Amino acid sequence: VRISIPINVRDPELSLTDALGREVLRNRMSSSTYGFDVSALPLGMYVLTLRTAAGGSSYLLLLVE
Repeated sequence: VRISIPINVRDPELSLTDALGREVLRNRMSSSTYGFDVSALPLGMYVLTLRTAAGGSSYLLLLVE
């Protein structure tokens, strides 16, 4: 999965939470593009949350065969 954000966004942080609410990934983005490997995760529904100094947004991520 690759995430791109505008270069002027300050302090971006990504988190990925599974359907049971367990956080499976948390990382601060050090550039405007960030990629992470989901191949080791079980298939299912995840919530990807991007938090910045200005607020946050959440997105549904479905891993299917």
